[in-house]
Amino acid sequence: IEDGSCLQAGIGRLPGAIMASLVARRDLSIHSGLIGDWILPLLDAGCVRDQPRALTSGVILGSHNMQARLAGESRLSLVPIAQTHGAAHLSAITRFVSLNAALEVDLAGQINCEFAGDRVLAGVGGAVDFLRGARLSPGGKPIVMVQAVGKDGRSRIIPRLSAPSVSIARSDAPILVSEFGAIDLAPLDAKARALA
Repeated sequence: IEDGSCLQAGIGRLPGAIMASLVARRDLSIHSGLIGDWILPLLDAGCVRDQPRALTSGVILGSHNMQARLAGESRLSLVPIAQTHGAAHLSAITRFVSLNAALEVDLAGQINCEFAGDRVLAGVGGAVDFLRGARLSPGGKPIVMVQAVGKDGRSRIIPRLSAPSVSIARSDAPILVSEFGAIDLAPLDAKARALA
């Protein structure tokens, strides 16, 4: 993630950890469905571009500290979902980086962001919209992060999804990042994806 990027982050610990690791970057902006507490380290470090609409979101969701900090923030613009998630808006943003987390990924590049076994942990939200927008953005990066091994010791990169539905189809395959590296799945055929 380079200086001057425009970032979107989903809900969860992984996107929050990534945002906290970007405190050395400069001239960043945010265009996201929601802004959470992950924005605080970026604001504290002076990473966010000093211009109107550098923080664009549909929702503010987080601690009282974060809400109080953003209440007087002149760079914040709250906009409707058609602007936060719309393909025309997202594809026009230069260096748009979408950061979302997955619960499991299969060897074809299909992604589950919603189910842990039979339990629903989340909705797919705008992940597909943001991934597609980042893929179309000049210099954009559609990133999905997954822990290769879960707390239970089982692999989260599996032959076939165990979830009852697919959150992100293989046709929208992103740059997949785990603790072992990163690979852009989009240009790879089925065999190359499985090997990667």
